[in-house]
Amino acid sequence: MTLPAPPSALLEHASLFLDLDGTLVDFAMTPDGIEVCDNLRGLLRHLQSSLDGRIAVISGRALADLDSHLNLPNLALSGSHGLERQRASRDEEAPLPSQSVIMATAAAHAFAADHKLIVEPKPGGVAIHFRGAPALEDTVDRFMAGSAVRHGLILQKGSMVRELRQPGRNKGDVVRQFMQESPFSEGAPIFLGDDLTDEDAFRASWLVLIAPRPPSTAFPMSRPSKTGWGRGGDEPFTLANRKLPSQRACGRQRGDRLGLPAAGRRRPPLLFTPRTGTA
Repeated sequence: MTLPAPPSALLEHASLFLDLDGTLVDFAMTPDGIEVCDNLRGLLRHLQSSLDGRIAVISGRALADLDSHLNLPNLALSGSHGLERQRASRDEEAPLPSQSVIMATAAAHAFAADHKLIVEPKPGGVAIHFRGAPALEDTVDRFMAGSAVRHGLILQKGSMVRELRQPGRNKGDVVRQFMQESPFSEGAPIFLGDDLTDEDAFRASWLVLIAPRPPSTAFPMSRPSKTGWGRGGDEPFTLANRKLPSQRACGRQRGDRLGLPAAGRRRPPLLFTPRTGTA
């Protein structure tokens, strides 16, 4: 289904929350393999200015890893699926790894070494990536499900990754927390994401943009109307299943293809156009 562009005034008075991997940048074979280019950084700075600071990147990556890749010191961030948070002022909230996480991380390293997979330790959990060995998905699922039960952790599924994380705040919770604080409280929450790991944040947003996959059928979201825009009761507006070309070069990141307005453009051509300087 090909959907038309949303209304041009969509970002007026918005508080914008963005996923990173699979949304702003393409997935890579390894967690360190993503490429965040200066044009994407410029785009985020432009949005930060035009939205009066009402923008945050919310990722499953550890906060330190996310901060290092983006290298935008005054941008609000959340890492580890909401367990870690950093305001634009650089104030941080981060849990200490529990004993359960420490034990699960050790077991994940041993399992990954046996199967030549990639482990990504985080302050509040541990992930195993199998993008380079997709045939091992069932094997990884069995191991991680068993480890979740043994260590009392939450199993989080993602695109070619399985993660164990300690109970606590999720992406939806951190969206709600940001929305209780200035400047986010002055806008309406919009979340842009692509994966199962984003669905908690979808539930916390009154308008949801999804690229490139629709939400799971278990998620109670309004279906796009024939015109691409509809609202069902209290369910969020939805733009679902917008197909995105793969990133071919560093200069053409997903942020460009999603229609986020690049600095210097008077009429951004794709999804939406914020009105610069609105309160």
